[in-house]
Amino acid sequence: MKQEFQFCIPSYKRADRQKTLDLLERLSIPKEWITLSVQTMQDLQDYKRAGVGKRVNQILYREGENVSDNMNTLLDAFPKGERIVILEDDIKDILRLSISPDGKHRKLIPVTDGEQFLKICRNGFATAKLNGTVAFGLNLFSNAMFMRKGYHKRKLCDTAFYGMVNSDLRFDRNLSLFQDTDMCLRIIKRYGAFISIEGYCAKHERQVEGGCYSFWTKKNMDDMAEIIRKKHGELVDIDMSRINLITLKRSRK
Repeated sequence: MKQEFQFCIPSYKRADRQKTLDLLERLSIPKEWITLSVQTMQDLQDYKRAGVGKRVNQILYREGENVSDNMNTLLDAFPKGERIVILEDDIKDILRLSISPDGKHRKLIPVTDGEQFLKICRNGFATAKLNGTVAFGLNLFSNAMFMRKGYHKRKLCDTAFYGMVNSDLRFDRNLSLFQDTDMCLRIIKRYGAFISIEGYCAKHERQVEGGCYSFWTKKNMDDMAEIIRKKHGELVDIDMSRINLITLKRSRK
């Protein structure tokens, strides 16, 4: 197979349980296509000691303070125009939405075929290009219903994996939590479009039913909503009383 994407994993203190690497191996993604980044010397040593280096093409190391730094290390390692698929390090499965012929029953089932996973990535990049933007799938805010309902293009949901055509855009290193929220909104502001891949999501090691995480407290969401209001209020509507918290103010092509 010809390599189409760089599969990149920003990782932190998970040398002994690399769920995403387990998943990529099950999907027969060649290790030569996979790059992992760490941001402490201790992590670099621990990951090599645990044999992670033998499961990937390379482990990048650059000192950093948060997830944004770690992801920017990956973006800085590849030239502009490279198609980069970023995956969090605790993904157990990529799920696809299955709808019964009568449309009455919907469920998410694991993707088990590597070629199908590559098609998902191709579809994401093709859809982004069609809409004149450079990325798909960046998570904007937690949507507690996405595990039950699947995707909707105008409901911006957490995915844990996303694709970016490498450009000069970088994640905001001043945000230690929900860092891709700001990146997503800056993409909307610059390109006028945000793309989700309809019918797909990723299942985390920490996920509970409904797609929420235990550490997503109300204060965290309130703080993030306030950041979004101040920086990008002209783009989105925010309703903290509803599960679907953030929507675009105007429709996008």
